[in-house]
Amino acid sequence: MKTILIKSSLAVALLGLSMPLIAQPSTIEEAIKQVNAQCPEDYPATITPLPDQDKIAQLKTATLMGMLESWNPALRATAAAELGRRGEQQIPTLRRGTESKNWTVRAGSAEALAAICRNMMADWKAYLPGDTKPTKVIEEMNKRLSMVATDFIRLTDDPKLEVRVAALAGLGNLQPQSAAAAQAVLKLCADDDKYLAQGAMIALDKRFSIKSLQQSEVIAAFKKTFETELPRGKGHIVRIISQMDEKAQRQFIPQLLDHLRWKPMRDTMFGAGGQQDAVDLLTKLRVKDLIPLLPELMGKPMRGKGLFSPCVNSAKAFGKDAQAILPQLHSIHRKLEKEGKKSGYYG
Repeated sequence: MKTILIKSSLAVALLGLSMPLIAQPSTIEEAIKQVNAQCPEDYPATITPLPDQDKIAQLKTATLMGMLESWNPALRATAAAELGRRGEQQIPTLRRGTESKNWTVRAGSAEALAAICRNMMADWKAYLPGDTKPTKVIEEMNKRLSMVATDFIRLTDDPKLEVRVAALAGLGNLQPQSAAAAQAVLKLCADDDKYLAQGAMIALDKRFSIKSLQQSEVIAAFKKTFETELPRGKGHIVRIISQMDEKAQRQFIPQLLDHLRWKPMRDTMFGAGGQQDAVDLLTKLRVKDLIPLLPELMGKPMRGKGLFSPCVNSAKAFGKDAQAILPQLHSIHRKLEKEGKKSGYYG
């Protein structure tokens, strides 16, 4: 039975005005029937309320696992959070949950496992011998949680977005420095969901090493990612490319030049999104195709420090090759000063 969505004649009237594609109903009952027909799922007539915080800790694990099957995302999140809080002893049950045919159980189990891993990594002294060196913590904790890491890697291929998101969170918490983990995260960098792809790129930049991967594999994946409009820009890709050898870097010259034409937007808080890194890298590689782009880049509006100073430094580095654009650079400098904007800070 579908939940009744509309309960007043006024609401139905307003709905009829705002949804012209729905035929005008003659009765409230008919209006409710038409609206409910558009609902993507069948919801139960009885809604299970969220348990009180002081009572949820008393629920059995089996009850919480059952809550992961609920249609209600708030109820599932509450159950996953409690399972994650209960710690390492829940891992066998949750690992079985990641193999469920029900995607909500897989997602909730992965979320709980990710929380357990996060908490265990933060409190590693409770799980490792007292003489463990801090530099060995990630390695030793991954030995202890190796099967969980394997589950996360498997779940990055799950057809449901929510499961893949939870799997990435789990891998980010564990930071397993294996080729399999790096490959899984690299694959997510090209995910159809742009926000997940962005998260994977950030994780790859900050928490994983590409040294365990074949460079040809990384180059192919990054070129594909450059074709995607990532919500927060491509700064993490550019930073990783900056750490590659020169031969690999030169394979990205067309993509880096194209990236400089990208305009900062709301999702990037109008920040540069890696454009300064691209200018610096192209200058280092002595790519002369950068020179004609420098005047426009110098005055590009964006939040925070703009590209004026990096572009001036680039022009200096090119020396005589950049002489042709000097009049433009001086003109832009005078314009910025006239507008009261510091040439090293354009925002």
